[in-house]
Formats: sequence, structure tokens, C-alpha cells
Amino acid sequence: MDLITPVKASLARPLIDSLKHEAIVHDNKIQNLIPIKLKNFEESIKNAMKEEKRKSKIIKTQKTSEIINIKILIFSLISLAIIGTTYYFLDNDKIDIFSPLWITLAILWYFGILFAIFFVKNGARLGPMLAGIIGWITFTFWIFNNMYLLSDNMINLSYHNIVIIIRNFIGSIVAGLSIAASHNLFHKIRMLGK
Repeated sequence: MDLITPVKASLARPLIDSLKHEAIVHDNKIQNLIPIKLKNFEESIKNAMKEEKRKSKIIKTQKTSEIINIKILIFSLISLAIIGTTYYFLDNDKIDIFSPLWITLAILWYFGILFAIFFVKNGARLGPMLAGIIGWITFTFWIFNNMYLLSDNMINLSYHNIVIIIRNFIGSIVAGLSIAASHNLFHKIRMLGK
């Protein structure tokens, strides 16, 4: 519930569990223990509307930040997919990237990006979580793939050139951006009570 819907599990689970119980109060003994003045329906609505106006100013600022994080995250995920695709035309003279292992990993990676975008657009916490995992995996891969600058050994290729170096560094920056946006969005969705 918490990961695939925009409702927090801590809120939804008790509500769903309580549906099996009747919710009509027949006993007013609590008023003897807690002497508070009860409000009628109209007073309750007026108080709730005042509170809603006060909170909407705070939430409006948070929502703007959330929308920015959503846009950054979707942009960075699409950019990761585009940059990842360059492996198949920049590095196409090496047979390593067309092995069954690399093709399978690429397919899983692209599906992960698609699922992350889908869940981010639908406001579920699974989207930012999945985007963060993909971002960390991609960031680590591209950083380690550039380690040949120090050790002359690449993960999936046996040679290097300046275009591949630039591609890996740009990809690492975009992956870092997706990590930051997914982290911010994951926690904003929880704090806003979605």
C-alpha cells in the first residue's frame, strides 16, 4: 500500500482494518472523563476551513518543491536512458555489449526506468525509491567504468577514447542528479502525507 499508492500505509492500514467495525457512538461516558465543549457540524467545518487555509500556504511551498523534484527526476531518468543508449552506437565495434548478459541487464535497466517514471507520475513512493536504486547502480557503473583512467581496465570494454570518457562523466552527473531528486521526492511524499 505504502509503495504503490499515494497513501501512507500507517494511515491506510488502520482505516482498512476498521471497516469491519460499526462506527456509531451510543455511549457518551467519555464526556464525563474529558469535559470539552463539543462543536456542531457547522462550527467544525468553519474551524477546519480556517486550518486548511493556514496549512495551504505551507503546503503550497512544499508542493512547488515537490513538482520541481518530479520534473528533475523524470528528466534525469529519460536522460539516463538516452545516455545509456549511446553504448550501442558509440561502442558498437566491441562484441561485449551485445553478449546475452549485457543485453539482459540493459533490458532490466530500461524497464526499471520505465516503471520508475510511471510510479513517479502517479505519486507512489515506489517511483522515487526505484529511481534512486537505478541512479545508484548507474552512477556506480559509470564511475567504475571510468576507473581505467587510473588502472587501464574497463568493466565492459577493453579500450577507451575521449568520447566514452565524456559520456561516462556526463552520465555520472545525471545519475547523481536522479539520486538527489529521488531522495528529496521520496521523503517529501512521506512528509506531505500522500
